[in-house]
Amino acid sequence: MTDLHKRSRPQAGSTRPTTLPDLSPITLGTAQFGMPYGDVVKTASLGQKICFQILNLAVSRGVRCIDTAAAYGDAEATIGAWLARRPDGKTAPRIVTKLAALGDIGAADIRVEVERRIAGSRERLGVPALDACLVHRPSDLSRPEIIDTLRRLVDNGMIGAFGVSVYNCAELETALVTEGVALVQLPHSLFDRRLSDAGLIAECASRGITVFARSVFLQGVAFLDPAAVPPKLLEMRPALARLNELAARTKLSVASLCLSVALAEPGISSIVIGVASPAELAINLDEASTSLGPGVLAETHDIASGLPETVLDPRNWN
Repeated sequence: MTDLHKRSRPQAGSTRPTTLPDLSPITLGTAQFGMPYGDVVKTASLGQKICFQILNLAVSRGVRCIDTAAAYGDAEATIGAWLARRPDGKTAPRIVTKLAALGDIGAADIRVEVERRIAGSRERLGVPALDACLVHRPSDLSRPEIIDTLRRLVDNGMIGAFGVSVYNCAELETALVTEGVALVQLPHSLFDRRLSDAGLIAECASRGITVFARSVFLQGVAFLDPAAVPPKLLEMRPALARLNELAARTKLSVASLCLSVALAEPGISSIVIGVASPAELAINLDEASTSLGPGVLAETHDIASGLPETVLDPRNWN
């Protein structure tokens, strides 16, 4: 078994210590813990027993952070139940959760609502304070009353840090000019290098912002047979064919290539992956130990150049 603690991480040249330092390369995503997940490749909601097995395996293999959200059904409550069963003295992994979209709640009520939702996450997780909380809908980041409330909760020790989950360059640019944002979650993969090519991941690193990458498998699309791609993703077929050809020629798995590309990106602190079983987690943790040579890494950059945002952003698939 590969110990994630032993894998070296690329140096991003940060000018100050990042929030949540010493993260493991892999962060466990938990959307499947509380709801069916995925659009093209669908995963059913997992039962508590399997969730506990996944969590136990994750921490035993060196995973030091768990990503969840209030919007993920019972995921926070499941993690809280697991944390409550941990033996005394066992160090708990860090928990990053997300603040559900706040909709059209008016400025007069938003502060109370943010505090209520943060308190709800703390209660479900069974923790006195949250390690970090992300704004789940990027447009909420533009509301000063939300950001002011999150800053105050950091000052009061109710959350360790706050940030935002983004989908595109414009949303990340907004995050970079929002005072107090200490971490971001963003899409990055060998299919989707938009934020890296724009220099925004490097800019996050230069400001000491912790970066979590997600969608490294593009919600499982990376594993599809090119001939089986649904009509709404037909533009993915050439990229998938090139990926399969590279995997065959290098004798590396598709999972290994996808994970290694994300882990090799300077400025990314950890990548978030969700799994449907302990066996799937074990395979991904093993595959994450692969380091690509510069030649293979360069080839991955050309696999999917020019793919439109309509296929890169799952929000557009429906």
